[in-house]
Amino acid sequence: MKKFLKKVGLLLLLTAILFVGINWPLYEWVVIPNRMIAKGTDKFQSVPDGIQVANLGNSHGARAFDYAQLREITGFNFGLSAQPLPDDWAVLNYYQDHLDQDAVLFISVSFFSLYQDERAQSDHQDRSRVYDDFLPAGYQTNPAPDSRWFQAFPLVRFNPDEIVKYLDSSKAYLESGWNRRLDSESPEQIRQDALKSYQSHAPESTKINDRALEALDRIVNLCRQKGWTPIFCTAPYPDVYVEQYPPEFLKRFDSDMEALSRRYDAPYLDYSRHPDFSGDYSLFMDADHVNKAGAEKFTRMILREARGLYPDSPLGAEPGLKE
Repeated sequence: MKKFLKKVGLLLLLTAILFVGINWPLYEWVVIPNRMIAKGTDKFQSVPDGIQVANLGNSHGARAFDYAQLREITGFNFGLSAQPLPDDWAVLNYYQDHLDQDAVLFISVSFFSLYQDERAQSDHQDRSRVYDDFLPAGYQTNPAPDSRWFQAFPLVRFNPDEIVKYLDSSKAYLESGWNRRLDSESPEQIRQDALKSYQSHAPESTKINDRALEALDRIVNLCRQKGWTPIFCTAPYPDVYVEQYPPEFLKRFDSDMEALSRRYDAPYLDYSRHPDFSGDYSLFMDADHVNKAGAEKFTRMILREARGLYPDSPLGAEPGLKE
């Protein structure tokens, strides 16, 4: 009996070793790199040190900031598609040591960011899994129940069919949408797209969500502790998208942002209805996101405005921001 148990134990041990041996290379060399490209999180594989300007935000912030044009200072875009404010905090908390002591941090706030509870979204659990590839479960605000197991043993949950999908994903293909122009569509199609985007974003309430406010508290408090300069902002929208929102909603949003600016003693730079963008559909890739040309223009404009507010910040050392 003892020999039998030893054999069973040895077999289980060998199975475990083989399982781990298969999981580790698959996870490190196939699953993570290709899935991160497909989901836009591959940038977190090479977060630089000494970041002097950065931003948080959902897809509106992620698409709007393009630091490739910077020559003398280091910028990084921490924004991700569908990233709510609590996850902005989680990402910043984990990567905080990568920011310089005097860094400038843009806190991108979309029309709906303040009012939605991301946990109420039907696909929240699936969205939260995007963080499993680069953010330890202990830092995640609402990790999936199996996140720790999945991070150690991806085959427990991974669908082999997805390997092909991720391998077929190319950076060029994924970024091609960023070069699209909204003005290539018909006026009727643009209106339909704007309505569809509004319907997917419109919050049920205009009461600031407690989790969103708590996240902002944590983000700004960390800024003060680290010596960073926090700046609230809203990225540009095309006018056809803004027109979908009732005037009372826009008035409430503006009032809430002004109140938050006073609460945290941090400026709010609002580009949501900026005349240089709102009617120029060549600067947008779809009904609510700027394209690459729009991002380059917006980034120059907002960094120059921030430089004017804080001339002694690292932005002052960037020659490309001089008028």
